[in-house]
Amino acid sequence: QYPDLFCVGFAAETENLIAHANNKLQQKSLNMIVANHVGIAGQGFDSDYNAAEIIWPQGHESIPKVRKPELARKIIQLISTLTQKNRDNVRQFQSQQN
Repeated sequence: QYPDLFCVGFAAETENLIAHANNKLQQKSLNMIVANHVGIAGQGFDSDYNAAEIIWPQGHESIPKVRKPELARKIIQLISTLTQKNRDNVRQFQSQQN
């Protein structure tokens, strides 16, 4: 419906992080999902640090534990890269979901 819209989801999971994130990516027709484990000491809630698995239809990137502002920068950089370099892939993915 909105070919230039890039939709990112976020998921906090307690188990089967990659499998649950992939399911949400597909079920919600997202372009990308950022998933992290909850309940790990020293990261996530009540911490300045976090780690994430970033998944999109054509790939996956693991971000190890970093300060939250750095994680946010990495997410924004990846969104920028995907929207600029893979615009055709994003549109193809969206058309397959409709």
